[in-house]
Amino acid sequence: GEGCRIIDVDGNERIDFFNNATSLILGHAHPAVVKAVQERVALGTAFHAPTPLEIELARMICERVRSVEKLRFTNSGTEACMFALRAAKVFTGKKKISKFEGGYHGTSEYVSVSVHPDLSKAGPADSPLSVPEAADISENILKEVIVMPFNNIEAVERIVRREKDDLACIIVEPMMGSAGIIPAKKGFLADLRKITQENQILLIFDEVQTFRHSWGGAQELCG
Repeated sequence: GEGCRIIDVDGNERIDFFNNATSLILGHAHPAVVKAVQERVALGTAFHAPTPLEIELARMICERVRSVEKLRFTNSGTEACMFALRAAKVFTGKKKISKFEGGYHGTSEYVSVSVHPDLSKAGPADSPLSVPEAADISENILKEVIVMPFNNIEAVERIVRREKDDLACIIVEPMMGSAGIIPAKKGFLADLRKITQENQILLIFDEVQTFRHSWGGAQELCG
């Protein structure tokens, strides 16, 4: 890859509109990025404890995103979401988590539910069933994952009131990515925040591509 172009193994050159799910905002092999990486590698490649640059990056993120007070760096988005869900369960003492139908939060077991469900097995649109993404997802996990319909706040409120005593958190992409770039309707995220607060449920924003929406991500846009 170079700049906005990629070359495949057969030598075909194409424009890369995907840019590694938008993470390569400067394109492939930008000279300044290559130079910076080369300089850092010469000083060492991996350390068990935090480095000054990690602290500097953490400080920058805290300044950008008002809800963030403390950071934990992980190796992947899958790992980050997995830890967030575990922390929510420990903090609340509850066992169930909720995600939205079509929502992608990595490949750990608890979020490998109803990402690309077979619609013949998905149940009613306003009360989706928990459909496993793979054969190894156990029945116990399916019982602990409550699936909700995106952009349907009335259905969400009904499900939350039914499950609130056992529900630790709701995890949501402010704009659904792999489901087809579906933005939240106006007011949906604010209403979701209100419902979770009223029912002592944690709300987890899984923001990756939505950090492009404003300096503080989708959180800043919707308050």
